[in-house]
Amino acid sequence: MNKQTQKMVVMSVLALGTLLSIVFFWRDWILAVVLLVLLGLLMMVIEGKWDSVLLYFIAFIFGSLSEIVAVHFGAWDYTLPQFAGISAWLPFVWGNAGLFMRRANEFIVYFFR
Repeated sequence: MNKQTQKMVVMSVLALGTLLSIVFFWRDWILAVVLLVLLGLLMMVIEGKWDSVLLYFIAFIFGSLSEIVAVHFGAWDYTLPQFAGISAWLPFVWGNAGLFMRRANEFIVYFFR
């Protein structure tokens, strides 16, 4: 298995961990945030690129803002919102999702070149 495939497999497991952290711990938002931060840090280490931090925070901010706007206008709502109608763990999910999508894009580009 080449390095690109190995990274994609590990990132997929961490993305699944992101999902499972919310599925099992959404009621305990502090524990969920801690788990999501740890998963995000692992994703950044695996990527090994300094700009992963920037990407994380761009996804963190703009993903969260889009959720806040959607909730404000009634598109949906969250069961236990802690801030501006969204759950405290949601920005961290967006950050992790941004890192996963970057890895998925790089894998696709590598695989189909």
